[in-house]
Amino acid sequence: MREGSVNMKNKKHTILIVALVLSLSVNLLLLALHAIGTQEKSIVGTFSSAGGKGVGGEIYLAVEADGDYTLYRQFQVLKTGSYRVERDVVYSDAQPMGYFDQKDTVVLLLDDTAYSLTRTDSIPVYVNVPGKMN
Repeated sequence: MREGSVNMKNKKHTILIVALVLSLSVNLLLLALHAIGTQEKSIVGTFSSAGGKGVGGEIYLAVEADGDYTLYRQFQVLKTGSYRVERDVVYSDAQPMGYFDQKDTVVLLLDDTAYSLTRTDSIPVYVNVPGKMN
């Protein structure tokens, strides 16, 4: 009887250790997946306004990795320049020009108007822009 009791205790300990290791593994996996989803993104890419509902049509912002950007509507370049991002603030030629949420939204403050732009691509895309090609 004594041997069966010890054997049962060993089985319980083994099951408990396996369950703890499994629980730890699942929790680490969930933590890693959460961390991947909340990582900050680079501002490099293309952003556009909400479906062209603004006056004059949709506005695009193409941001290059070399520090240059182009703000445009199809067939019309609105502004080009150099940018830098410090924390959440986007600067154009040393002047603050907007906010970047470090993920998929840029809010530009131009001519007393705020434009909310959403990421459409992770690379700069030029749609019918004179002098620019993809």
